[in-house]
Amino acid sequence: MIIEVDESSLVLESSLIGALLSSDRFVLVGDAKQLKPLVQSKEASAEGMSTSLFERLITAHSSKHAVTLDKQFRMNRVVSSVASSLFYDGRLSCANEKVAEACLNSAHERYEGRSEESKEVFSSSLTVALDGSIDNSAIFIDVPSGNEEGKDEMDDSPLSTTVSISTGGIVNEREVEIVKKLVEEFTKRGLPTSSIGVAAVYNKQVDLLRRSIPTGIEVNTVDKWQGRDAEVVICSLAWTTLHGRKRSELLSDEKRINVALTRAKYKMIFIGCVRSMREKCPIVASVIDRVKVVKV
Repeated sequence: MIIEVDESSLVLESSLIGALLSSDRFVLVGDAKQLKPLVQSKEASAEGMSTSLFERLITAHSSKHAVTLDKQFRMNRVVSSVASSLFYDGRLSCANEKVAEACLNSAHERYEGRSEESKEVFSSSLTVALDGSIDNSAIFIDVPSGNEEGKDEMDDSPLSTTVSISTGGIVNEREVEIVKKLVEEFTKRGLPTSSIGVAAVYNKQVDLLRRSIPTGIEVNTVDKWQGRDAEVVICSLAWTTLHGRKRSELLSDEKRINVALTRAKYKMIFIGCVRSMREKCPIVASVIDRVKVVKV
C-alpha cells in the first residue's frame, strides 16, 4: 500500500507514524520553505516537535530521496519572481507562458477601469493597486502609522482611524477600511467575489475584517490560507511600531511571509506601514524592496 500525504510540512510527525508504518511505501508532498506544524508549547517546539517529518527527511536525505518541483502553475511571473528571489534561490519559475503572463485584464474581459465614485476615496497613486495589468501584479500599500513624535501623519485622511492592542491581539482599523474599499472597488470593476481573498496574520484583525467585508469573500489568517489561492489576495499586516512591541514575531517568520506572498495568482496586495516594517520586520522589508510601493 502506498500512502501519500499532501501539505506534509504542516503535519506533526507523531500523527504520521502510525499510518506510515502500515504502508509499503509513502510519498510526502509539501514545501519546507512554508509553515511548520503549529506547536503552542515553546519547550516542545525547541525540542523539535515543530519540525515536520517532511522537513526532517528533506534535511537528511535531500540528495537521494527528495525531488524538487521548480515549475509552478499558480502565480504569474511578477509574483513568482518575488517569491523565487526571496525564498527559492531564484530557481522557481512559471510552468508556461500562459501562467507567466496571466493577469486580471487577460483573465476577465469585463474587468473595467476605476469608477468615478472611487476618486473620492483613493489618492491617484492608489489606482495602481486596482490596475489589472501584469506590471502591477505585486503591490505594497504604505499606510504610515505616525512620525517620530508620535503624531499621526494622516490625521486629515478620510481613511485615518486607529491602531490598537485589543484583548488577545493586534487591530488596525485604518487597514480594515482600506481593505474594505479595495474589495468594493474590485467588485465594481467586475471581479467576482470568489476571485478575491483577504488575509491577515493576527486573529483579531481577521475578526474585524470579517465584520467589515461583504459575504462571499473569504477572510482568514495567513496560516489557514496555506495550500489554497485566489486571483487577488489582499493581506493586512496590521502591526506597526505604535503597538508598543519591539518586533512582531508573526511578521518576522519567513515561512509565514512566504505563504502570504504565494497565495495570489494574478495580484498580491500587502497593506502595512513601510517604516515599521523596515525598522522591525526585515523579511517584509525585503518584500517591499521587490514590489511596487504606493502610499495611501
